[in-house]
Order: sequence, then structure tokens, then C-alpha cells
Amino acid sequence: MLKGKQATLSDVSRLAGCSKAVASTVLNKARGNTGVSEQMRRRVLDAAARLDYRPNFASQSLIRRSSRTVGVYISPAPWAGAGFPYEGAVLRGTEASCRKHGYDLHILNLSGDCETQVCLDNLARRRVDGILLLHAERGDPWIRQMVQRRANVVAVDYPHAEPGLDAIRFDNRMAMELAVGHLVELGHSRIGFLGSCTNPQSADAAVREEAFLHFASARGLAVRPEWVHNLQNVRQPIRREEPVCTLEGLYGIEHLLGLADRPTAVIAYGDLVAVSALQAMHNRRMDLPREMSILGVDDSEICCYVHPPLTSVRHPLEEMGRRATDLLIARAEGKTRDGAAGKAEKGIHETFEPTLAVRESTAAPFAPSAG
Repeated sequence: MLKGKQATLSDVSRLAGCSKAVASTVLNKARGNTGVSEQMRRRVLDAAARLDYRPNFASQSLIRRSSRTVGVYISPAPWAGAGFPYEGAVLRGTEASCRKHGYDLHILNLSGDCETQVCLDNLARRRVDGILLLHAERGDPWIRQMVQRRANVVAVDYPHAEPGLDAIRFDNRMAMELAVGHLVELGHSRIGFLGSCTNPQSADAAVREEAFLHFASARGLAVRPEWVHNLQNVRQPIRREEPVCTLEGLYGIEHLLGLADRPTAVIAYGDLVAVSALQAMHNRRMDLPREMSILGVDDSEICCYVHPPLTSVRHPLEEMGRRATDLLIARAEGKTRDGAAGKAEKGIHETFEPTLAVRESTAAPFAPSAG
């Protein structure tokens, strides 16, 4: 090992007794017409180990015009950030894909409060080979600007059809079909819904509410308007800087329990809303699920740590994060969506289907004995 300075490719080639081109072929997997025997390859690797040689990242990036880095941008919101369960699940999948392909992961907006210019700057400076977008909002002009500048952008859990924007989606309608079907099969015919109470409403929550009403009707159920708690009947609109899901669950279940003719089961548009409602019912010392069945969406880790454990529709965020990253890396390397040679088409939209995780928070409706 050289003392006082970092070993260079010239040092390795000198010790191994070969040209720089041969050393580069072995150490950097350089493409070209330089053939290398197995004996020479071992001599180069041995020389590199003895000199503690490390390729220069900046030089390699310039040569291959790639940073081999994936950026993740979390749109600014009080309830968004890499430390939250939703984003954490997506990032686990992203990290697994990066590790598989030999890429680094760069979180551009760790706390969820940086402005969108950071995406444009990182793309322009080639600091990243592409960006995954979380919580992107429909119609945001900066999304269109990024797509126009460079195609290496994939939106995760983005339900809209944005021309030229690759998107990995979740089938929210099927999620409600599973939820309603499960409760109907248990014998429930009076089902409520805890929806979004912010202005504007959560896009996912709005789709789930509409789908709930559709599939309830398809099952022959009559859903009374007061059984759906949302922005129209909340006691006061919830501000985005407040603990949104906690208040939506609390206000919603208090509304339903205050009705003279209340439902026997309730679907919350998200797990955190359901958990908040569950806690409020515990505070009333209700016998669950005997007095009220409750079901959430996302199947987050918290479902197993509440009592009773929460039945939930699984939202495969980790798998979606992994697939989005695979797609982004394939496009960055000039490959098709399946990783084969050839450029991928623009505007790829893939949808992940939900599954139902049945636990102890749902049961048949209680039927009082005749005696």
C-alpha cells in the first residue's frame, strides 16, 4: 500500500506489469477490445488489493455518464418523510432493488420539506440517474417539467394517467371490493366508511370512498349518507398540519357512534384512521368486534400491535418500491421494462393488486338472543 496518497490505476498497472488499459478492463469492467487472460486478471486484482486501490467515483461517473445513484423525492407535507411507515415500506423495496443492481440510494428530501427545485437540480447536474416520486399530486407543473427534461422519473402509488410519466399504481377499487366482500360474507349489511376530512381530500381516500359506495350497492346494500364520514359532515375541516389520520378516526367514529341507527361495521380508508377509531372505542369500553367490526387499508405493521389485531387490505408498498426502482434503473441503462436490451416505451403504468389480511377486528354482527 502506498503511504500518504491514494493508489491510482497507473500504480496498479505498474505493479501488475501490464498496461493501464488492461488494469481498467479488470478493475472497472471497461468495455473495449482489450483481452485479458485469467492469469493476468488475477495479477491485477492482487496488485489492487496490495495497494488498497479504490476506483475514483467521480472519474467513473464521467466516463460512463452515470452516477449509478437513484434519487427519492418525498413531496413536502407535514405528515410525510422517510421516518414514516408508508415511506419506510417503499424505501425498503427501493433499497433492495438498488442493492441488487449495484446502485446507491440518495434521499433528496429526508424530512419531506424541501422544495421541488432539488429534483430539477439533481437531474440537471446528473447527481442521480433518475428519481422516484412519492406523494406526487396530479397536475403539479414541476412533474411535467421533469418529464420534459428527462424520462428517468417514476411516480410510486400515483393513480393518475400522466402522459410520459412512468407510474406504479395500487388498485384502490379492488381494495374496497375485498373489504366490502369480507364484511358481507361475515353477515354485515350495515357498513359505514371513515373517509378523508381535509380540503382538498386525499386522492386515494376519495377513490376508495367512491369504490366503497359502488361495491356496497353492487352487493345490494343501502348505505345511509350519515354512515359515510368525510369532509361534508366532519365537525370541522382538519388542517394538513394537524395529526390528520388521528383526528379523522376520532371524529369519524364519534359521529357514527352518536347515531341512533348506526352501522355494525366500518371501513376506514387507511390503517392509521382505523387505529384511531379503535382507540376511541376502547376508551368507551366497547366490546370489539362484538359491538363493532372495523377494517383498514394498507396492512401496516401497526395492525399486529393493536387490540384486537386489525383486519386490513394489504397495500404492497415494499414490492411497489422495488418494482419502481427496477423500472427506473432499466430506463437509466437504456433497457426495456423487463431489463432486456432496447429502450423502454414512455408512460409505463403498472398496477399492483391488494390482498386481504384477516385478523380479529372483524366478526359476524352480534345478534341479541330472543330471551
